Amino acid sequence: MGPWDSVVERSKFDQKWKEQEFQKIYLSGELVGGIWVQRFDSHFQLREIQIHPDFQNRGVGTKLLSDLIRECIAERAELKLRVLKLSSAVRLYENLGFKVVGESDEQYCMAYAS
Repeated sequence: MGPWDSVVERSKFDQKWKEQEFQKIYLSGELVGGIWVQRFDSHFQLREIQIHPDFQNRGVGTKLLSDLIRECIAERAELKLRVLKLSSAVRLYENLGFKVVGESDEQYCMAYAS
């Protein structure tokens, strides 16, 4: 990992937004985050979801994930993700019905299957 370098991290973030299929998330016209979902024939892969700290714990992430789960159910597709074991998001995913299906030292592999 190494020390945090804000300039380097901001550059990586900006590049990722340009290259990946991030959808911007707006709330009352204000940009509050982004979500990146890859859609495959057999499943959807949640690659990343980011909510600005000022808008966390307001139901924004829960709403986005609930909508994504409904889309997966309609498509009869499994929804998969990876999350750091130490992340507070683990509890959110579990509350939404995701189950741990694998793990590494640092991450859980989780899935939602209808």
